[in-house]
Amino acid sequence: MSPTIVMHAEVALAIARFVAAPDDVVRYLRALPPSWMNATLMALLSLLETAFPPWVWPVPWVDGLGPEAANTISTALPAFSAVRLTSGMDQCPLALLPETAVALDIVGTWNEVPCDRISYAVQDLSAALGPRPDAIVELSLQLLGLYDDLASQCRILASCVNVRCAQLTWLPEGVESSLDPLVETLGSWPRLAAVHLIVPCAESYAPNALCAWLASSTVSSVALDDMRFTPSAAEVLVDALFASATLARLALRHTPVVASALFRPARRWPPSLQSLKLALAVDECMPMFAVSQLRTAKLQSVNISSNGLVYNAEVICTLLEIPTLTLLALRPMVVHCSLPQVSLHRLRHLDLAGAAFNSAAFASIVALLHSTSELETLGLRRTELTTGQFASLVDAVGLWMGRCGTHLDLSATSLGAAAPRGWAKAASAALPALFRSRVALLASALPSMGKCQTVSFDLRENRLPLDAAKALVTALRHSQNVVLDLADTGRFAVHMPEVEAHARQLGVRVVASSFRGQVFAAPGTPISYHCTRDHPDILLDL
Repeated sequence: MSPTIVMHAEVALAIARFVAAPDDVVRYLRALPPSWMNATLMALLSLLETAFPPWVWPVPWVDGLGPEAANTISTALPAFSAVRLTSGMDQCPLALLPETAVALDIVGTWNEVPCDRISYAVQDLSAALGPRPDAIVELSLQLLGLYDDLASQCRILASCVNVRCAQLTWLPEGVESSLDPLVETLGSWPRLAAVHLIVPCAESYAPNALCAWLASSTVSSVALDDMRFTPSAAEVLVDALFASATLARLALRHTPVVASALFRPARRWPPSLQSLKLALAVDECMPMFAVSQLRTAKLQSVNISSNGLVYNAEVICTLLEIPTLTLLALRPMVVHCSLPQVSLHRLRHLDLAGAAFNSAAFASIVALLHSTSELETLGLRRTELTTGQFASLVDAVGLWMGRCGTHLDLSATSLGAAAPRGWAKAASAALPALFRSRVALLASALPSMGKCQTVSFDLRENRLPLDAAKALVTALRHSQNVVLDLADTGRFAVHMPEVEAHARQLGVRVVASSFRGQVFAAPGTPISYHCTRDHPDILLDL
């Protein structure tokens, strides 16, 4: 290969590293002159065209792509700044380059579900971190067993000096004796920007070490799980969090006392805080005075969910008064009034999963879709829509996606034909025709969407019968830049091989995997679609 061609390939590769979305990388590589495509670029394009793109770019998930992709990943390795491993470095099938960084999840805890109790001895931890612990930039680690030789483990972890994102999960045994030394180890990571601590600690624990670390760190994202402090300890911790000049994102899950301490009367919200996420347990609540306090914060993102509490329109209307707000996720909720259009028009992302609307409330959502120039994504997962509401939604979605919309979540919204248990026989017989008419309505609208940009629909868990799933895939044949996620479970998943065969026969692109489900795309559509709750990013929920 001539020096000029080599230079062209190197320049093309350097530019590719600055492209964020997988579909944009595919478009860029396809547009290059064939003579510029060296082995690295061809391997990268092959991965993006044959595997699930978000598992490839910008950081390839080596274990998710499987051993059959190892050789292709090795060839494409110069294109990646980092790789993701969900086994130890000692299990990595690749010969990593000196400049390759690593996102390491030693025991597979990215979905916050504790794995089996497999205890890592000190020497195993050292092997899992590998001979170059300074290459690790993300670390997810479950701290198991009885924490034998804790000092040695802390020394090993302290050698990971370039960690920028960390998730540490404790099991109940040994928390009190190990938490402080391991929190102090965080001080050995000067680049640490985001930390997620899952700590089922007792109320007797005093968070002195945690507060001391917060006072000296420059961390910008903090997520705390299962921390049940005394009220006085929670006040001290919140004071330390709010004293941070760098804290931009805060997430609390099942930390009721800490959540209550956030809303102490006259508390001043830090101007640096941009994102707040609260996941409340069944016995937790968020009174209106607390919601009202958020109006004084400079938040851009508010995400509040509860397993038991149902929010009303007063809550969402109050939150919409936050002048800087661009993302609102509130679930579940009951809305029985029209929502303020002026405030809604500031939003770029709106998630009302599990909501129940009356006609006036849903009409305000439809009106938003008809007129917004900002809203990019709308989440209506597990909402119960009447046939009239669904028809008005589909009518508005085409205009919205032609303007600014990119993603609509209609998962688990009963598009399928299965009748709920206990329905009368006559009603059960009428149900398939009703839901098939909804599928037909959506299918007929798909060809008019995606003209300017790739748009996606999450239709998972809708119990679609075979003919309904085929109808949607058939509509993709006549569509452009449209992606559908049709993954389902149980007896409805049995149809998927036949649906995939139907798609291939029509030239519709199929992306299927055991982890992700079934994703279908209109012919020629590069796929960058992914669903955040399934993506193997340990810090995505911060």
